[in-house]
Amino acid sequence: MPDEAVNRGYWPNSGQDRAIGLSGRNVHGGPMKQTTLDGGQKKKGIEYKVYKAKRILNKYKHVDSWFWNKYSAHPYTGCEHACEYCYARADKYLHTDTPDDFSRIIKVKKNAAKLLRKELQKVKKNVIVTGNYQPAEKRFGLSRKMLEVVRDYTFPVHIIEKSDLVVKDLDIIKEIHEKAWACVSFSFSTVDEDVSQVFEPIAPSPQRRLKAMKEISNTGVITGANLMPVLPFITDGEEMMEEVVKEVKDHGGKFVLIGGLTLDDNVKERYFRLLRGKFPELIPQYEELYGSDPHEHYKRIAERGEQLCKKYGLLNRIPRYCLNFNQRVAEQLFDTTYRIELQNPKKAWVYRRAAWAIDELDKDIRDVTDLTSIPKVGRKMAVLTENIVNELRRR
Repeated sequence: MPDEAVNRGYWPNSGQDRAIGLSGRNVHGGPMKQTTLDGGQKKKGIEYKVYKAKRILNKYKHVDSWFWNKYSAHPYTGCEHACEYCYARADKYLHTDTPDDFSRIIKVKKNAAKLLRKELQKVKKNVIVTGNYQPAEKRFGLSRKMLEVVRDYTFPVHIIEKSDLVVKDLDIIKEIHEKAWACVSFSFSTVDEDVSQVFEPIAPSPQRRLKAMKEISNTGVITGANLMPVLPFITDGEEMMEEVVKEVKDHGGKFVLIGGLTLDDNVKERYFRLLRGKFPELIPQYEELYGSDPHEHYKRIAERGEQLCKKYGLLNRIPRYCLNFNQRVAEQLFDTTYRIELQNPKKAWVYRRAAWAIDELDKDIRDVTDLTSIPKVGRKMAVLTENIVNELRRR
């Protein structure tokens, strides 16, 4: 799965409560020969290009307020799961000459663990997103080696996955959680097996992912779901969304994040090609949706997801692992930002900037006598922040 494999654009609404017009297909990847780190192997159309990377750690200017990571590092580029809606096929992410090769040519960073060990020594401790459990991991085992590095340096980790293969490394994940913090979130567009076969035919089935979620939950490691992307007019009905939330609850998950479908350049072309073959009646609705302001759709789906999470006692945000008091305060502001953005995206920017400023403050906010002295924190934000600080102090 590519770095920060999330789709957060449109969150459309539909009156339909079930998917329509399905004619799923079965695509099963057969076993491939063991491949060593000495060279690539072509088999059944998949080509591994093994090479020595120059760097591995991505460092972000601000923390991600959904997944709480400041860093990411992945051993593979490209993804064999070949989900039809994957945003990483877009030109700005593409590592191949053509979008179709994104899932066929997989670049393998054979020195990933060695680089990570070197680069983690140079950064402040914070949450890192790593791990990549596509089929290549069975042959190269690089995700496990990278998690061993994360464990050795006691960094907190968030693993964002679409594969049950992650449970092979549950022993290390559990060690990380005992020493720091670990979270495994599984990506779904649906838990309906027929729909999944249409849009993610090579990925492990939803039931396999849910079984892995249960196994992880039983160890005490935090786990949940990223319902991303919600597919307009196909998986955005209340009944289909509720199925996901209920299954997550039944399998020990603690949260469900909701995200929409983004269709940039060649991703849109590929996705519309599938629609024309499987759901031709939806083309006019998609053209209208993706030619208009998506905010109202976003808002309705977000509110539907929040209501369903409340119904089943789940969170619609991931609880943050905080390394200091400032991060606890910033977490509250980021959560407020999320809620305000549903109502007024422009207004949310003021809250987000304040949250970043407090999150990155180089001194304990409890020692700041004038909160307006913090960059990007005006009088209104200072009052809100002071209330949050006082509330946290009482806990």
